[in-house]
Amino acid sequence: MNALLKVKTFAIALSGSMLSRILISSTPVVLSTMLQTKLGFDSMVVSMIMLSFSMGFVFSKLMLEKLLQGLGFRYVLMLSTVLTAISIMLLCLSMAEKSIFTFAVLNFMFGWCSSTLYSSLNILAFSDLTDDTYNSGNSVITVAQLMSIAVSTSLSFLLLRFFSAYEIPLGVSNYGVFFLVVAVILPSCCFFFNRLNQKDGRYLIQGS
Repeated sequence: MNALLKVKTFAIALSGSMLSRILISSTPVVLSTMLQTKLGFDSMVVSMIMLSFSMGFVFSKLMLEKLLQGLGFRYVLMLSTVLTAISIMLLCLSMAEKSIFTFAVLNFMFGWCSSTLYSSLNILAFSDLTDDTYNSGNSVITVAQLMSIAVSTSLSFLLLRFFSAYEIPLGVSNYGVFFLVVAVILPSCCFFFNRLNQKDGRYLIQGS
């Protein structure tokens, strides 16, 4: 029974990781392209905006342990997924404003939330691997992540091309529709995370 629970936890973490990465891995690239081609921002300005994404990524590492200790993996994963979707939705809505400060703040939020999501999933996926299963488990996780990123990049630009072929009402660009679609679908990852037990991975963070 214990072995089955470990397999279940690994499968949930891997499935949630693949779906979330397929949906959001290419978002920074798409955002950078949009800022330069659609909104006409200078490349230096875009670099500074994207730097805020990296800062959010780093900042999340400082808070992750406390969050996991207080909420547990299940709620941290669900919360970070929803907040990531909200930040992407706000990026879509802020296109009309064209504010550099707004994009920087939202990009920081997006970086923080997505990093929290990725880090929690990685910790949980590796948590139940033993010395005997580590190599095979690590290979599966690495291949799954690389495949997810490749699929995300290919699918993103295919969707952008598809959306650009149609006249979109309310003056929304193909980039805006792309962000909207990602933000709407991303919370479906919570279906996987909700199947976790609140105690899953708890021993990793107790007393640390």
